[in-house]
Amino acid sequence: MSVIFTAADLNSYSGKTLQSGPAAEVTASVNAYIETQTHRCWGESRTVVERYDWGKTLWLRHQDVTAVTAIKVGWPGQIQTTLPSSSYFFNEWGRITLFWMLAGGVASPSGYYNDYIEVSYSYGMLTVPSDLKEAAMGVALQMYNWAIAGGKEIVATSVDSFRQEYAGAVRGANTGPTPYKDVAETHFMTIKGYAMQRL
Repeated sequence: MSVIFTAADLNSYSGKTLQSGPAAEVTASVNAYIETQTHRCWGESRTVVERYDWGKTLWLRHQDVTAVTAIKVGWPGQIQTTLPSSSYFFNEWGRITLFWMLAGGVASPSGYYNDYIEVSYSYGMLTVPSDLKEAAMGVALQMYNWAIAGGKEIVATSVDSFRQEYAGAVRGANTGPTPYKDVAETHFMTIKGYAMQRL
């Protein structure tokens, strides 16, 4: 799971001591939510092995690629050939371009002979952008407050003549997103802006 922020970060962000149980659950949930929504790994690196149909150009299932460990051709469970690193190149967006003429002795580069290409690679963004981290903690704090309030969202409260209203309070229905008025909407738009892109 991505590590965009920790429960300790959320405590510092809130300016108070949060209950450890709900804070840990909200932290895990929001980290997982953002990874699911962006289809990217944040704050850590992962290594995976994936198989693809034969092709001169491959688009890996992840972006933020940091290293390609090995590329093998051939049928799984049978003899596979590891391509030399000089026979391909990759970019951070997850595109691999193969140069079969530099593969040196690999069987005919066709779908029939090399039906599978196995790629081992690492991906992930070790440094989390500050706006994404702030948006993540903003969403998490809102979820934490909702959980502590017994599953209710309090947007305004008053005592005698004193009235307090939260900045994230939504007024009216079907007005569309107004990120300059609604802090929560701004956070979700920031998260959406980091979703995996394909060129």
